[in-house]
Amino acid sequence: MSKYSLWFDSLENVQLYEMKFLNFPKKMQEDPIIFHRFKICKCLQFQIDGQVRDKFFIEEIDSLLAGYKNEGDFRNALRKYYKTYDIHAKESLIATYKMRDEIKQVELVYDSQLLQKYALLERRRKKKSIKSRQLPKSEELRLFYLSLLKFVEDENKRELLLHPLQLPYQITLEEAQSLNHLLPSNGYKAACTLRDVLEEYAYLIDLRKRKEERFLSTSEEDAEIKQKKSLGYDVLCQNYTTLRKTILFMKKCDDFIQRDKTHQEQINSSQLKLFSNKENELYYLDDELSKKVEEDLRLHEEYQEELFEFSRDLDKKRKEKYGDGSIIDETDDYSFKKVNRWTD
Repeated sequence: MSKYSLWFDSLENVQLYEMKFLNFPKKMQEDPIIFHRFKICKCLQFQIDGQVRDKFFIEEIDSLLAGYKNEGDFRNALRKYYKTYDIHAKESLIATYKMRDEIKQVELVYDSQLLQKYALLERRRKKKSIKSRQLPKSEELRLFYLSLLKFVEDENKRELLLHPLQLPYQITLEEAQSLNHLLPSNGYKAACTLRDVLEEYAYLIDLRKRKEERFLSTSEEDAEIKQKKSLGYDVLCQNYTTLRKTILFMKKCDDFIQRDKTHQEQINSSQLKLFSNKENELYYLDDELSKKVEEDLRLHEEYQEELFEFSRDLDKKRKEKYGDGSIIDETDDYSFKKVNRWTD
């Protein structure tokens, strides 16, 4: 089973340090030319069961980090170790492991009392050498599973499971691949995954809905839905890895949904607004353009008033000079008048 290291560093730096620099003979490592070509990465160390270690099982990491709201809170907790850890490093905390001569990264989970509880249970299971990997069921786990079923029942949210690259949520290919990695499918293999069960559950929910709309019996679907619910709960509890990935999957989906909601709110707030001038002419303007038009209208009104006064003076002088027998045709009007420039 893989063991993981924690770093306040980038994956690229860690890969170069562990796979290249540490493979040099000690004499080469001390060579100034070689030494300055690499960043010397320093992994975090913690005391576990009386031993100071720098490599951990994933449940040991989860039992620590899942108790913090976010990485910032975790960094603050390390302040007393300031001389040891660079908690102000610009790089995020990462966890890496070695597989087939490669350094890979695993995603970290914060703010999950459920995961922290089962991480501690997993540590206890290993300490007591209990072979069964089946997780004990609990009320907290049941409530989490119900929230997962609600997620699948929502026709919009479930798209992140069934078709992550399709609407309504805009996510990248990399993000979609991450979701598929967390909840993979076995396809037509005998051993079904949680994703397989949830996909079948979504299909049955839709089938029952269509039958209800046509006033047809749904007893068969109701029985299958009940069976899928029970099966899905069992699959979720089959081991710690499945639970961890499902929790991370749900957290990612919540983040994508919230990101989409925030994006839509920003669009709505900066989108076209209804604007009217004094003549009740209506325009659709964004914030910046609205301010510009308001200023233009103000200047326009001032300009119109000045033109109107000027035209009255000009008309008065004309009459004083030419009287009623003016050589200017009275049917022609050469004065300035208020006109509405802001018309369609």
